[in-house]
Amino acid sequence: MCIPRRHRLSSRHSRDSTYHSQNTFYERSPKWNDALYASCQQSIGIIMAETQIYPIGTRSECERLVRDWGFRHIFTWSDGSNAYYSPHRHAGLTTHLIRQGTLTITYPEDNVQFNNGEVKKETFGVGARVDVPAGKLHEVWIGEDGCEYVIGE
Repeated sequence: MCIPRRHRLSSRHSRDSTYHSQNTFYERSPKWNDALYASCQQSIGIIMAETQIYPIGTRSECERLVRDWGFRHIFTWSDGSNAYYSPHRHAGLTTHLIRQGTLTITYPEDNVQFNNGEVKKETFGVGARVDVPAGKLHEVWIGEDGCEYVIGE
């Protein structure tokens, strides 16, 4: 369950304990796993870019880390330089742990609903975790050096 918080967060608060939606802040129970946390985000209609950077080890270590987050289907994917994925959706929650390169993502429906049509894009690099809730329309650009990432579904 998401618990509303009524005060703004200072910079010392991390994503591990709190996140926000439309100026309402929520506290995360320490018993939640990451998949449940993302499910709560989806249920209140927000997307949050992960700001925590994870250590990148071997491919198998990264896949184990994603498995530890609660995902059952895990694989490593590589895209070449400047690859592009037009707006699309996935049936279930997906996570992406970036091992090499960069990935830029936008959420077209959020741009219309929350950003007055202004296109907001975020770029993530090595060690970043990017979660996309089930059914969330998103569009992706891969950087000049390509991108390798572990996907959890």
